[in-house]
Amino acid sequence: MKITKHITLHFAIAIIVLLFASCKPLPIRESHSVSNEEEIIRKSSEIPFSWYHADSKIRYDIYHTEEALYLRFDVSDRNTIHKIFTYGLEIYVDTVGKRKKHEGFIYPTPEAVKQSTVLQPQIAPNLPDKNEINELQKRVSPTIILIHNNEETHDNVFSKESKIEIKMSLSKDGNLAYQAKIPLEEFGLKQYNDVFTIGILTGDLPEKEDLEDKENVNIQNGGVNNYYGNNTAYQPGYQSRVGASQQAAQNNYNKALEPVSLWFKVQLNSANKEND
Repeated sequence: MKITKHITLHFAIAIIVLLFASCKPLPIRESHSVSNEEEIIRKSSEIPFSWYHADSKIRYDIYHTEEALYLRFDVSDRNTIHKIFTYGLEIYVDTVGKRKKHEGFIYPTPEAVKQSTVLQPQIAPNLPDKNEINELQKRVSPTIILIHNNEETHDNVFSKESKIEIKMSLSKDGNLAYQAKIPLEEFGLKQYNDVFTIGILTGDLPEKEDLEDKENVNIQNGGVNNYYGNNTAYQPGYQSRVGASQQAAQNNYNKALEPVSLWFKVQLNSANKEND
């Protein structure tokens, strides 16, 4: 009986610790008010990044103009970079300041490098000249998945009509640089004066059964991402949306392979406050 009570007590303590950790307040990051993108370049040359996420080794910063939010970060850790290109990078914006995944986008998508190794010839007037696209993004699928009201749609990130602009490059020493220009109206941010939440995540590991299927040489994946983002191999809402804790329990994988999960609150300051 004493042993049972002892186990029950430890179990209850563990539950309380987990609940406390999940309720831990998110850090608030103040966005720098700038007049244009050139000012971001100038400021970032003085102080490259304001914040650092130790678990993923991501340095990041937030800027905004009157029309757009600029999310900038870089990654030096090869393990994190591998996760981004293998399992996809998910950016979420929660205007109520929590950790909801109902609004956001995914780029690159899971296994983006395998989906498209070379951009197909430009055949549409709404796409920029390929010379304007850097070498890294030429080797990555152009598909961007937009998420609105928990609904996913595909778009081409290089299309001139694309609402979200993304610059992604690798330095000579292998660091990944990433910048997303997000119109404030895209996620209703102009309607909110309070802080909102941003999440930077990588997709979760596939189910154990799926890994076993991939190891079967008789099974062929089939389907690739073409230039316009029609992806027949990737099923939206699968790898990118399964709970990380549930996957970890099922697959018992190494902690180093756990998905990246960086959440923080953002306060858009005013230009006047920035200049005070």
